[in-house]
Formats: sequence, structure tokens, C-alpha cells
Amino acid sequence: MINLYIIYAFVLLTLGINLFSFLKRRQNLKGSEQLLYLYLLLTVFGWIITNAVADLSKNYEIASTSARLAILFPLNFMSAFLGIASIFPQSINRKRSLFVNLILIGTILLTGVFAFGINSDNNLTAFKIVMDGPAEYAPGGFYSVSLLYAIIILITALTHWFGNIKNYTRTQRSQIFVLVTTLAIVYVSLGIGLTYFPAVGLIEYGPTAFISLGLLLYVTNQTFFIKAFLADIREDIVRILTIILLSILTTSAVYIFQRYQDEISTLGVVLSAITLLSILYLIGNEFIKSTQVGFERLKGQVLEFNSKTATIFERPKIKEELKKTLMSMFPRTEIKIEFTPNSKDSVTELTMKWWKENDSTEPITPEIVIDRSYSNKNFAPWLEKYFRTLIEKKIILIIPLLKDKGIFGLVKLSGGNISLESKEYELIQLLAQNASISISRADLYSEVTKFNLELEQKVKNQTKEINEKYELLLAAQQRERDMIDIMGHELRTPISIIRLQFELMIQKLKGSKLLSTLDNYINNISSAILREGRLINSLLGATKLDQNKLELSIETFKIVETLRESYEAHIHDINKKGLKFLFKTPKGAEAWEIEIDKTRMLEVFDNLISNAVKYTHEGEIQVELSKEKGSYIIEIKDSGVGISKEGLKHLGEKFYRADTAEKHLVTRPGGTGLGLYVSIGIVEKHGGKFDVQSEPGKGSVFTVKIPIKQKVKTAKRTQSLNVFEQLGLKK
Repeated sequence: MINLYIIYAFVLLTLGINLFSFLKRRQNLKGSEQLLYLYLLLTVFGWIITNAVADLSKNYEIASTSARLAILFPLNFMSAFLGIASIFPQSINRKRSLFVNLILIGTILLTGVFAFGINSDNNLTAFKIVMDGPAEYAPGGFYSVSLLYAIIILITALTHWFGNIKNYTRTQRSQIFVLVTTLAIVYVSLGIGLTYFPAVGLIEYGPTAFISLGLLLYVTNQTFFIKAFLADIREDIVRILTIILLSILTTSAVYIFQRYQDEISTLGVVLSAITLLSILYLIGNEFIKSTQVGFERLKGQVLEFNSKTATIFERPKIKEELKKTLMSMFPRTEIKIEFTPNSKDSVTELTMKWWKENDSTEPITPEIVIDRSYSNKNFAPWLEKYFRTLIEKKIILIIPLLKDKGIFGLVKLSGGNISLESKEYELIQLLAQNASISISRADLYSEVTKFNLELEQKVKNQTKEINEKYELLLAAQQRERDMIDIMGHELRTPISIIRLQFELMIQKLKGSKLLSTLDNYINNISSAILREGRLINSLLGATKLDQNKLELSIETFKIVETLRESYEAHIHDINKKGLKFLFKTPKGAEAWEIEIDKTRMLEVFDNLISNAVKYTHEGEIQVELSKEKGSYIIEIKDSGVGISKEGLKHLGEKFYRADTAEKHLVTRPGGTGLGLYVSIGIVEKHGGKFDVQSEPGKGSVFTVKIPIKQKVKTAKRTQSLNVFEQLGLKK
């Protein structure tokens, strides 16, 4: 009896596992589908429980009643299974066979007939309780009808499946194969358990036939109710086979131990247990690993693709790598990668419509099309057309290539045999994402490279144009300098003659009354001659500075005498304006000597003192001499109108003068803007430094620092005249 309890306990355990699995997955099913599976589950429970009570109860009334009730469940079990088989696997063709409907109606009628005649001899002709074993009974005509009906239902289910085989996908065909195999196991085991075992006197083992019902429920649960995918059924099958093998090994070990227990010591028992557990662990671990081989292989190929494309920035190479990876993942399939998909192609057009209607861009398989079509309450005819097109063209997988949430390409796999599991589908999604990112990155790199090339070409063209214009500018500047140089020399000759003739005329008129009468005219003419002479010298000096042709004639002179000679020419103008003049020198400065080009330096001091007189309307002008570390410092100070901060920034630039139209700038009328330009150039040519400090309304201080001894090497201007060199660019 204990064996019966063990068998029925194990059968109920398998049913409990199926119930738990159903409750866990029921959210994937519609309400009607849940009821249908519960109907199947309850009929199996009822069949097994009524048989268990009949076999285990020793109360005749209870046992016989349970045995008679058992006839109601096999019929309904097969009918429930046919109901499931008629709608799963889901097909694009939703019509149920008329014959299937007739069978289901017949089940209801027969159930009523069997219930009405439950106590008749047509149900059981005899029933006997066995105290140390299962009950013995003789089936009546109802059981023959049930068997015939079960065969009809099986044939109907098989006819339905194979009649719609063209409407099923590769995955669904795999589901059908697994289920048909399981059905064969159920029919064989039930036949052996309910007929063969009693015939050979092994009636106690008859209930083992019900174990196959648990297997049928499990396979149904794990295949059809997952719908789109094979739901890792292959992995589950391997696990079941592993459990069976481990059970056989354990049973064998227990049998050996029972037979030789008198000969095995305690140490032998411990070592045998360790050995057995090690073997069981290794076998179980290897079997579990084998279930992961396919997934791990695909995962490794996806990771390898990611690694390779991380450093590839060309779309054709990424496309080639993607094709290689997919061919490795899914051998014997035809792979077509399309960029800028052709909307005229029927598959592409319907695929785009599919993604738009579902507001999703997930990879597509025919199974998913069927699955989504069943979840769509308003079934559209184009869905059936889409499914038929996929089947006709043998397309098994379509992967989108995305960019900024838009589709810029499709990958179509066709011709192969792919049965995806849910984990494998997730890998496909990951591959699609990574391929999209890699191609988008390559496109961006291509655009940046193209932009750089275009920019480089534009820069070259602009540089060429600038160089051409610069050459023209240099030529124009050279012509300007040549013209100024020629004009300066041409003007210097007549002005020199005028000055000489004017001085001779003054000598002739000395002591005459006419000279005193013409005094104002003579002073004006003298000032004009001096001014024109300075202007000509400034023009010539500027031209020579520009051409770096300003040559110095260095001699030794007394610095004090040179300064005195500079300011004495302006004493008349200083006195005329009523200004105070101071010349400050340190003690012993009369003996100080300096190496300079006197003519050029007189031009500098003359220009600075002239400016001081011109822009000072009251107050004083001061020339101060000092000495510092091998240099003389000459400061020319005035209490004039001063220079603004903006004006100081541009002071010394060629032709620069303060803008008299700007009220906030100090007006410095007259002049060409060449005086300071030439003066700074002469000072720098001597290796000296020039500085200006000024404040509007408070006057200015011009500082000239000149080395006492000149170096053999001629000093150059610190700032290049070439605008390209100033900017750090080559010409």
C-alpha cells in the first residue's frame, strides 16, 4: 500500500507544479484561455483523485462511488485538450473547424449520458476492495465508448494541426512536434497502466500511468501558452531528462546498498555517499551547462560584434560585420541588409506599417505577428496579408536599424529554421541596438570627416585668396613707399633752396627798417619752412622704416648739448604762448656723452617738444635728463590737454590721430600722424625704449630711454609690420 501512496503523492505533486506554473503565467492569457486551461487541469485532478480514493479508501461506499465518478473525467479531459488544440498554436486563420465544434458538443451530451447512468452496469460491472492493494473493478460499455471517443479526439486534433501546418511558423511546428510526442507518451503509458499491468498481475503499478498526464499539462503550459516563442522548452526537456537520469542513478545506488548493507562498513557508506553525490553533482552541472550552450554561443557572438565594431567607422564594414555575425548565429539563412528601405517592396511596406500601428520598433518574427494580431481587438485584414507575405517569402526575422528614433535600415533573415527562445530574442534586440549605434556613429564620423575636408578646402581657397590679396597689398605699399620716397627727395631739394634763399635774404636785410617791418611775415615763413621740412623728413623716415632701410650714422656727442639744440629751436614759440620752460639735468651732466645718430635723435626730440608746445595752452614744458644702468632717460613733460586711454592704445600707429568728432577724446589737431611713428622707430633702431603716460586735462609724459653705447648689431623694431607674422601665421 505504501507504494500506492507514494505514486499518488508524486502524481499530485506534478499537478501542483503545473497549477503553480499556470498561476504564474496566467497574465499572458485571455480570460477564455485561462478557463480552458483550468478546465483541462480540473479534469486531470478529478480523474486522478477519484482513482486515488477508489484505490486507497477501504470504505466500500466511498471507494465504489469514487470509482464510478471517475468515468466522467477522461472524456472531459480529452475534450478540454481538443479545445486547446483547436486554438493553439495561434494561427492567422481564426476559424475553428466545424467538426471540432461537433466533438465539443458531443462531449457535453456524453457527459450527461454517463452521469445519468453512473450507477449502471454500463459504467462498472464489478468492484472489489483489496485491503493490501488497489481496488479491483471490471469496466462496462462506457469505457469502450470513452476509448473510442478518445481516439476520435486524437485523430481530430492531429487532423486540425496537420491541416493547418502551412499556417504555422517554424516555432509553432516545433511546439506541435513536442506535444504530439508527449501525447504518444500519454496514450502508451495509460494503455500500459490501465490494461497491461492489471493483466500481468502488477495492478499496484497501474496509477503510474497518471504521471504522464502531469507531463502533458507541463508541456502544454510551457509551449502553447507562451505563444510567440518556444519558451525555453528545450532547456526544460534537458532538465527533466537530467532529473530522470539522476533518479535512476540514485535508485540504483539505494538498491546496491540494500543488497550489500551487511558487507559495507560505516566508512564505506560515507565514502559511497560522497562518491554518489559527486557523480550526481557533476552530471547535473554538465546537463545544466548543456542547456546554456546555445544561448552562451549567441551571447558571445553579440559581444564579439560589439567589440569589433567599436573601432570601425565605415558603414560598409559594419554592414559586412553584422552580416557575418548573423550568419554565424543563424547558419543556412539568407541575410539581406537594406539601407533607406524601398517602400515599394511589399514586405518593407507592411513592416513599416506594423511598427507604426504598434508604436514599437522591436524585431519581428511571424510568431510575433500572430501573437500581436490576437491581442488586437480590431483585427485588420492587412495583418493576415502581412503574415502570408512573410510565410511565402520564408522570412523568419526582421531587425530594424534605428537612428534618432527613426528607421534607416532593415535586416531580413529568410530561408532558415529558427526557433527562438525568449532569451535569444533579447539578444537579437541587443544586437539590433548595438548595430544601430555603430552605424549611426560611423555616419556621424563620415559627416565630420567630410565637413573637415570641405572646411580644409575652403581654408585653402581662402588662404590662397588672402595671399594673393596680400601680395597685391605689398605691391601697392611698395609703390606707395617708392612714390613717397621720390616725392620726399623731389620736395627736399626745393625746400632746401627756399630755406637757403630765405636765410640769405634775412642776412641781406639785417639792420634795415624793412626787416623790422616784415618781422611777423618772416617768422611765419620761417615756421612754415621748418614745418614742411619736418613733414618731408617724417615721410622719408617712415618709408625707410617700412622698408627696413633706415641707416644710422653713429657718432659720439654731448647729450646735454644735443637736447639744448633741440629745444632752443622752439623757445620763440614757447615764449609766444606764455609758457614756462624748464631743462633739468643732474650735476655733471654737461660732460655726459652718448653714441647716437645726432640728426635722427634731433628729429625725435624736435618732434616731441614740438607736440608739447602745440598741445599745451598754459602751464609749463619740462625736459629732464637722468641716467640709469648704461642708459640715458629723457622725459619731456607738458601740462597740456593730455591723451585719452583709447588714444594711448593707438599712439605710434602710422597715420593715427585722435578723432576730433568724438567728444570724449582729446582733440589733437593738425599733423600727419607720422611724427610719433618715425620717432618710435628711430628710438628702437638705437636699441632704446619709448613710453608715454598721459591723462586728459593733466598733460603727458614722453619717456625716451637710449643706451649710452651702441651695439655693432643694429636694433630692429619689436613689432613686425607683417600682419600674418603678428598673428602667428606664415605668409
